[in-house]
Amino acid sequence: MKKIDRYILKNFTYSFFVSFMAFVVIFNIPSLIKTVDYITEGTIKASQGLELFLVGIPKTVIDIIPLSVVFGGLITSNKMSTKLELMALKTSGVSFSRIILYPVILSFIISLAAFWFIDSVVPKANERRRELRYTEVYNVKDSRIKTDVYYKGEKNIYYISFINGSEKTVKNIMVLVMNDEFSKIEKIITAQNGEFNEEIGRWDLRKVKINNIVENKMENYMNYTPDFLNENPNDFLRDKIRENELTRKDLMEAVNVIGRTGGDARKIRVALYERLSYPFAAFIISFIGLSLGSRYVRGTSAVSIALCIVIGYLYYIVKATVEAISIGGKISPFLGSWIPNIIFLVIGIYTMKQSEY
Repeated sequence: MKKIDRYILKNFTYSFFVSFMAFVVIFNIPSLIKTVDYITEGTIKASQGLELFLVGIPKTVIDIIPLSVVFGGLITSNKMSTKLELMALKTSGVSFSRIILYPVILSFIISLAAFWFIDSVVPKANERRRELRYTEVYNVKDSRIKTDVYYKGEKNIYYISFINGSEKTVKNIMVLVMNDEFSKIEKIITAQNGEFNEEIGRWDLRKVKINNIVENKMENYMNYTPDFLNENPNDFLRDKIRENELTRKDLMEAVNVIGRTGGDARKIRVALYERLSYPFAAFIISFIGLSLGSRYVRGTSAVSIALCIVIGYLYYIVKATVEAISIGGKISPFLGSWIPNIIFLVIGIYTMKQSEY
């Protein structure tokens, strides 16, 4: 790495870090104010409020990384342009694409870090934040009613369309009984409704159909109390298909299970493919930020900053719009997840070519 590369990379790293920290503070102010209100009202303790605030930060971090990269690139190239350093490099025969090589490489590394962070840290933080809000802020316990519950137990996989925690009843339950390796379905049990018998710790199911795949036969029961359903209502009440709380592996598993049972997994597919594509937004729109500040013309700094803000928010608008279209079934979830990146990659390449001159 040449001295000039180290200089440019140092400036970009500093600018990105400053932008990142500024956005973290700005975007978390509403959450901080709300948390302080909870504490002062006596809704939660100070220690619980601190935890509630902290577990909300990982989601904000993922949301602001692309915007931070854009601003980091803009500040870096704008400073070099103001000092006529870019002009001097271009005059000496160094192309603009070569000048921004290492900032772009760092942006790709940031995207890889985001790819890991969004799957390893964010789901756990989202789950903990929801638990704190339900149990401490809203004081909602296991008696709440839930719908469309997907749950992976020790030996079985469950789908329940409706569960009432206070009455310990379920409606339209499907149980996939798996083999010992948890790789194949041995039985599919469906019941119109059921109730958990606390005295014996078993489920009393009614209007039951059992498809024994291994023995290739069907069985029907008006009442059925299986001894191999080990999960209780509290297990189902704790879990639901919340895409923002699942890892990529969990999302893929949910897609496969719902697909095999004939359910609609489109929304989960959208979340899965978005989890794969979104982290690379930082890398893709880094070209735009670095290019916008590359020309020194008096009075253009404010315009460039405004453009960065517009472009940054425009990415989120396009992403949300295409996501809604994908969930609606107009385009495939995979294609929809990559459309925003493709659009802004084209814009980035165009602005970079314009900056060569």
